[in-house]
Amino acid sequence: MADGAAMIDAVVRANGGGPPLSAPVRPHLPAALLSDVADALAQVREVATWAARAARRRRPAPATPATTRKPATPPEPADPRWTVPHVITECATTALTEAARRRGGSVNMLFATALARIARTTSAPGADTVGVALPVSGRTEDDPRSNTTRIAAAAFASDALADRDLAAIKQESKRAYRALATRAQPPVALALLQMLPDAVVRKLPQPPAATVLASSLGALPAQFREFDGLTATSVAATAHYPGIGPDEVATIGRGVLGWLSTAGERTTISVCGLDPAGIPDTARLAELVEAELVSWGIETASW
Repeated sequence: MADGAAMIDAVVRANGGGPPLSAPVRPHLPAALLSDVADALAQVREVATWAARAARRRRPAPATPATTRKPATPPEPADPRWTVPHVITECATTALTEAARRRGGSVNMLFATALARIARTTSAPGADTVGVALPVSGRTEDDPRSNTTRIAAAAFASDALADRDLAAIKQESKRAYRALATRAQPPVALALLQMLPDAVVRKLPQPPAATVLASSLGALPAQFREFDGLTATSVAATAHYPGIGPDEVATIGRGVLGWLSTAGERTTISVCGLDPAGIPDTARLAELVEAELVSWGIETASW
């Protein structure tokens, strides 16, 4: 299993764009055992540090008067036959670039903003902000790791989305990238999660899920698109949850997932809707995606 950057690198190398990657040398048994022991001790220290910090932060909750709340109206049950809608559309790379420039931002910011605007009308109506996950690749030259992707968590303000203010969106994205770089302590130590059984981990408080995933692969290398004298003029990238139903979606969180890839003169946008209520089928998702891109002045062609 690999992330997008690893997959692109592997195809380029297989197509003559570089030598094969060398796998790390496996240590002999004594060294491997010592490495495992050192790793285990480091994890124990991490858990102990986390537990000490958690104990210092713990304070008795103030008493609050009892209140009577009106029961929330349960949501309409989703159609059990629902599956994830998925649409692919493409446009001229120059048109996308020009539309982003007119709004004071980049193609990536326009892409993320467009997805967030769709999500705000379907999965997060009336929300002051829309949570957006921005994948960041940590891949280096000749990196043998299969996955180096980390996620910067941004919160796009509703007024910036309404105004298509890419300058404000860019500032918020920069804040998210800086926060990712600081390596803030997670609410639960990752080493502890590795030690606990799945049944226990599922009962722990979960971090808030983003409503949008905006994954941009950028401009694809020529050696990724070329094969046996032929060149792909459009390339779609998608990595989602094919075949899952509404019950499984409920455990992930409602939202919109999108991937962007540029192949020369054409840029392709692939979108999935994890929202049985707001995006009931592919026709509705296609309508939303086309209307959103047209509102930016971008002509599209669906696959």
